[in-house]
Amino acid sequence: MNNMGEKKILYENVSMLQKVIEKIIIPLIIKTKIGLWLFTKISHHGALIKENAGSYKSLDIIYSYKRQDTKGENFWSRFYTHLLLNFINAKAVRNRKLVIEKELKKIISSIEKKEINIASLGAGSGEAIIQAMQEFNGNGKIIKSVLVDLSEDALDYSRKLAFNADVVNSMEWICGDLRTFIKNGRKGNFQIVEMAGIGDYFEDKTLQKLILSIYKFLPPGGSFISCNVAPNIEKTFLDKILNWKMVYRSKKELEEIMEQTEFDFKVFPEPLGVHYIIVAQKPNNP
Repeated sequence: MNNMGEKKILYENVSMLQKVIEKIIIPLIIKTKIGLWLFTKISHHGALIKENAGSYKSLDIIYSYKRQDTKGENFWSRFYTHLLLNFINAKAVRNRKLVIEKELKKIISSIEKKEINIASLGAGSGEAIIQAMQEFNGNGKIIKSVLVDLSEDALDYSRKLAFNADVVNSMEWICGDLRTFIKNGRKGNFQIVEMAGIGDYFEDKTLQKLILSIYKFLPPGGSFISCNVAPNIEKTFLDKILNWKMVYRSKKELEEIMEQTEFDFKVFPEPLGVHYIIVAQKPNNP
């Protein structure tokens, strides 16, 4: 078995002091509305995140942030950008990406077939898929993927990432509704379906129906990876300051949704407990 997915991963953490400070400060800056000014007017990156809340653009800013990215901006813009992109949710979403990549690689390693097909739904930039493909292609596996998203801009950005990773010829991009793809797509041809983050924007009944359709779409033994944001102390900040509205779910709520399918599954948190990861497999003899 390939053990490439077992490399040590350095997750981001949060000190108890930061948690205490945020618990005190966040309600204050929301109540006085000063946070709106500091984090979306003074901070250039904050303004971009709010403008593109929930899109691949906002996630890419969070994923790739380095302090030198703000070089050339004034001191206060740099200061509040650095604060914002080190809030608990920013660290947690970067952790989420690392966990998704890790679980994806573990599943790929466990599949005996040489050629593996992955469908990424609500793919955005598809960074986790691209990085997994880059690691495995040419190392005993042939990974092919189809990325589905409503945003042509997101898919164009994904093509650039794929080109830079030298996996562009193993990928296909479809601009359209993921539910249409599941309904009309190549049923049974994909060993893995990944749906990271898009579930945050579906109400329970819609999400449950979608996961049921994914179950039917997968072949016996096929795997499903997903995630969902959990209730946390920054929820109001995201809602009110960044206008980033999501459906927050507890572990129990996610388990109740998954129990409506016949998937064998586990639900567990990324290291900061802000996102829950779902890893599921369709039984070989459903």
